[in-house]
Amino acid sequence: MNSIDSIINQTCNGVVKWLKYQFSEPLESEWRCNFAKTSLRGYTIGAIICILACAATVLSSCQSTNRSDIPASVVETKTTPHPLDPLSAQEIELTTSILKEAHKTNRSSLFASISLLEPSKSAVLNFKAGERFKRQAFAVIYDLGSGKTFETCVDLTDKLVSSYKEAPGSARVPEDANIVHAIVRADSQWQQAMRKRGIKDLNDVYISVWAPGYMPTSQNPSRILKAIFYYQGHTGNAFLRPIEGVVADVDVREKKLVHLADSGIVPIAPVKEVRGVQHLKPLSIQQSEGPSFVVNGNEVHWQNWTFRFAVLPREGPVLYTVSYNDNGKVRPVLYRASCSELCVPYADPSSAWSFRDSFDVGELHLGLNTAALEAGKDAPNNAKFFDAIIANQFGAPITYRRALALYERDGGILWRHYDKPTKHNQSLRARDLVLSYITTLGNYDYGFNWIFREDGALECETTMTGIMLAKGVADDNSGTEHGHSVEKNVEAVHHQHFFCFRLDMDVDGASNNSLVETNTRSAPLNEANPYGNAFCMEVKKLHTEQEAKRTINLASTRRWKVINENCKNSLGQQTGYMLIPGENSLPYAAENSYVRKRAGYLGAHVWATPYQADQLYAAGTYPFNAASEDGLGKWTKANRSIENQDIVLWYTLGITHEPRPEEWPIMPVHRSGFKLIPNSFFSQNPSLNYWSD
Repeated sequence: MNSIDSIINQTCNGVVKWLKYQFSEPLESEWRCNFAKTSLRGYTIGAIICILACAATVLSSCQSTNRSDIPASVVETKTTPHPLDPLSAQEIELTTSILKEAHKTNRSSLFASISLLEPSKSAVLNFKAGERFKRQAFAVIYDLGSGKTFETCVDLTDKLVSSYKEAPGSARVPEDANIVHAIVRADSQWQQAMRKRGIKDLNDVYISVWAPGYMPTSQNPSRILKAIFYYQGHTGNAFLRPIEGVVADVDVREKKLVHLADSGIVPIAPVKEVRGVQHLKPLSIQQSEGPSFVVNGNEVHWQNWTFRFAVLPREGPVLYTVSYNDNGKVRPVLYRASCSELCVPYADPSSAWSFRDSFDVGELHLGLNTAALEAGKDAPNNAKFFDAIIANQFGAPITYRRALALYERDGGILWRHYDKPTKHNQSLRARDLVLSYITTLGNYDYGFNWIFREDGALECETTMTGIMLAKGVADDNSGTEHGHSVEKNVEAVHHQHFFCFRLDMDVDGASNNSLVETNTRSAPLNEANPYGNAFCMEVKKLHTEQEAKRTINLASTRRWKVINENCKNSLGQQTGYMLIPGENSLPYAAENSYVRKRAGYLGAHVWATPYQADQLYAAGTYPFNAASEDGLGKWTKANRSIENQDIVLWYTLGITHEPRPEEWPIMPVHRSGFKLIPNSFFSQNPSLNYWSD
């Protein structure tokens, strides 16, 4: 090889590596380099492109480092590292390097995730600023060659692999979808199916890949994915024009299309342009003196609240060590909070739809689909944005720009009273602190807002928008019992969204917590209640996991409170935080259905378990291709005690979505969520501690 060949090879390989760092899509490096070598002209062009690409990267890096778009008063300062700091780009690179040098990875290894192996809870709670601590990474690796999934822990401090074992399940990686795309597009039967629907340019077809909830027993379920199709054409929205009736089953291990279902031609919806126009006058939010919050690395101080945050590959946004400063006393509220699973089952029983019950956290990963937030659109102009660093499937760190937004907003009236006898009015305006995040999973855009309030309440708001999953139908269709017509030739199918939030509550400390349930009932009409107006609230302690498996009851205004058995307020009441449900629903899939077997957490709205560090995900660690129940349904069969100890509260939030034409073609935001409010945690309104007349 001559010197020019060598230079071109090195340059192209460098660019390929750079591209892999920037995108999670696989790149055929050999093909790209061969393309550059086809002629001397190819050499020159390839070299110029490579140089320009590298220059663009440097310039982009310089621009992002400067952060000139952020006011100086808002930029955070980093004073000391913390055990819960997410992995840096350098630590991700070190992880992959250590694994490679230890021969734990090879050319067929792909990373499902690389994240911080969180230190023990006791180590974090006892950590003192400035102390040395061990940094470890946890990686899930899928091997394309063997089809096996491995779990490994890497000691970043001592630079060694501390554990490596085959996982008790299978992990999905982005390469799976890429294989499906390539196999389907190369298949002549599929090409013919598209052409007989009048589609000439097959590149106009968008391929959406699904992990089936189950497969017929005649097929090998080891790693078969399903592909459904949309006629995107030159429109900006791929999901508006479904190509109904065609479903491809692809064995990604064998790299072949094993079955193509075609139930007949259904008209494709006409092209629809989507455009949003704002006619209102500008609304500006000004903070001339800067925000009231202070950010130190990943730690936030605001009003009396302190908390840490991170964006993880699987769960997306995670809150850590949330505490409240009560007149100088720092009081823990919760240790860790995140969305542990999100399952979306669809109601249509046809073969093209019955497999659609995506596990968006366990299979697709929220963090890997993090959306870049836009100032003035996804968050107000006064927001402070934070990047997130997440490893792609090649083990390279990718920077997700503006992954989180932190901002203050008007919260309405905090409290008010007009005293008529004295004609004296007291009224105060509330301020909220919002930590905001959005992830885009195919057709849906999910938002998570953690809202801190001045009255000691913490609210989790979920938002859903994007495009409903649509079904192509005949011209005379007016909707079926399984969906609603939203446009000519388009029916949006009924479905449900089931979020499960894991809330590691530490009310006034990690130990001595218990769970109580409150129910309000009418008192019987008798001598003690002669006018029938009396009602009372009954409080019951839930002692075990099975007792804590509970559903919402509107008839009794059922609520749940985590109390500290050893702490009391000045009134002698046990301190606690109460879970206040918002919108919710029961699952309508049959109890013995495949989706209910895989997502056992759908069986209750509230669960409680004793703290166990490795029990993080409501449907289990590996729901992809799982054939049996795991997670909450399995763990709680042990019926462990949840009394007077460190407990974890799990809340299942269900939304039944029966589509409306007003939600098409792009869905207005649907908001839901829950609140954690202080209940006897304080002895009076906590906002009175810092306001004056």
